[in-house]
Amino acid sequence: MDGRSPLRLGTSPPSLRSLEGVRLTDFPIDKSKESKIIETFDSLRGKIGPTCASKVLHLLQPELFVPWDNDIRQKLFQLWEGNGADYLRFLQYAKAKLTP
Repeated sequence: MDGRSPLRLGTSPPSLRSLEGVRLTDFPIDKSKESKIIETFDSLRGKIGPTCASKVLHLLQPELFVPWDNDIRQKLFQLWEGNGADYLRFLQYAKAKLTP
């Protein structure tokens, strides 16, 4: 074990509920929703790491969350930590690249 508490099936971060209906195409979004994205991502990241956190969030709400991995973080963005603020910046980048 690496000291992280397990993520139980059927549970999701409470902050995720406040992001229902938010889509990547809605960016830019208000600061309160940005804070909820950071909070939601960080709550999962602490349990399962940044790559898995992005993939779980993508499965739960694919219209908003885009998966990323070590190569994307490190080669494209030179981000090593992969915290919630980094992930929000990645979503903003993805929106700019993926939508007209």
